[in-house]
Amino acid sequence: MFTRSALLIIVALLWVAAPVGTLRAQSTWSGEILPDDPSEWFYQDRYIEVQVIIGYSQSGSLTVADGDSFRSSWASLGYGTGSHGELSVTGSGSRYWHSLLYIGFEGTGSMHIAAGGYVLSTHTTISAAAGGSGEVVVSGSGSEWENESTISVGRLGRGSLTIENGGQVKSMAGYLGDQAGSTGEAAVTGTGSHWDILRDLRVGIQGDASLTVADGGVVTTRGLHASLSDLHGDGTIVASGGAVLDADLVFNAATGNQAALGFGDGGVLSVTADGWALGAGYRGNGTLAIAEGVAISSSYGVLGNYGGSSGDAVVAGSGSEWNMSETLWIGRQGTGLLTITEGGMASVGGTLTIDENGGDDSHVNLATGGMLALFGEADASIVAFLGLVNGTDSIRYWDDALGDWSLITNAVDGDDYSLEYLTEGELAGYTLLTVGEAPAGLAGDFNGDGVVDAADYVVWRDGLGATYSQPDYDLWRSNYGATTPVAEGATVPEPAAWLLLSLLAPGLRGRAGRR
Repeated sequence: MFTRSALLIIVALLWVAAPVGTLRAQSTWSGEILPDDPSEWFYQDRYIEVQVIIGYSQSGSLTVADGDSFRSSWASLGYGTGSHGELSVTGSGSRYWHSLLYIGFEGTGSMHIAAGGYVLSTHTTISAAAGGSGEVVVSGSGSEWENESTISVGRLGRGSLTIENGGQVKSMAGYLGDQAGSTGEAAVTGTGSHWDILRDLRVGIQGDASLTVADGGVVTTRGLHASLSDLHGDGTIVASGGAVLDADLVFNAATGNQAALGFGDGGVLSVTADGWALGAGYRGNGTLAIAEGVAISSSYGVLGNYGGSSGDAVVAGSGSEWNMSETLWIGRQGTGLLTITEGGMASVGGTLTIDENGGDDSHVNLATGGMLALFGEADASIVAFLGLVNGTDSIRYWDDALGDWSLITNAVDGDDYSLEYLTEGELAGYTLLTVGEAPAGLAGDFNGDGVVDAADYVVWRDGLGATYSQPDYDLWRSNYGATTPVAEGATVPEPAAWLLLSLLAPGLRGRAGRR
């Protein structure tokens, strides 16, 4: 990005307050444009390396129409304070190519693509500076904006992106509300309207953000990072690789690696856990459950992503797995808790980082045959195994004598846990920590009748603090309805109730009764 001083040099050399001009019958420009004559950067079978400012300190506008084509290496709409820049690309065959595009720097900027117009850019920032604002509208069937890198909507100021009436936007990534104090808003509305993202869509990073998908609009992305409260409308959002959400995600025998969540006013968010980021607690509170023998793969995992967030995950049941090829953060800037129980397993091919924020409030709990596999040879001792962990060493087991969770360094090798370096299979090169023994029978079936149902909840409740613990409740919730349907009228606590119970019941996150 050019500095302000560099742009002042460009302005001194090139600026002329341009009169209204015409390239063809429908392409026009007026006001403050640099270089002052767009006809000089008209694109006809040649590449012109030109840097464009539309509205440096005053107002300027350019309309590309009637099949005209323009190209620039860099463009800013509404650069200086008090300025305003407008770019319109309208009509079939009308095109504008640029590399870096800033829509609203310290001023205000707008870009409209309509009636079959086409814009190709590399990286775009809508509202790049504090105090600035920018908007983009892509409207109508055949109107398209392709962005080969990231579209940042509201990086430091206020930005908006509207895709309507069949308009199409494609980008490598999308950020809404990037830096502190910013606001980023996107709306995808109308049948045929699409925003297709190859990598990640982040709805709110440090700023405020909202995404509305409605009236047949569709957003597709490989990975979604969002709070459900920031998603609005009745449209469709598809995350084809994974998601880090402030929501309750459950993957079990009924769902496999696909989960569906509601948002807004009847909208549907579909999440497929398939090799991308996965986690809970993006900016608020979230939970993740993997149960009933489902194996999930992700690139990296995160529980408790940003400050103030909280993410709890449970991997429960024989064959239930959460396999990460890269890093797992448990308490990145927020708080995180990973519970592995009843023969479940988590594996980390990169680095396991616990409590990166240093708050001493994030942990890994293992019980009843729970397994944790970390890449590297470290089976000589539990101290060697913990050498594979970044941050704190807060891996815990249930200590019957203490009646509480205790650090794994207090456990007895060969009695409370075992370590094994694996040389064969998919986990060759990993060291496997196993705590306790997995119980026989159906996970969560506390009354032994072959059905995980409401009756088992009563058994858990009556035995809480003596026979059963909070991880047992998590196990029951994850496996509810695993066999025959429950009797008519049976009540299942909602995932939100599960989280509420975990947070409000005194000591539940640290209580257990069986190993």
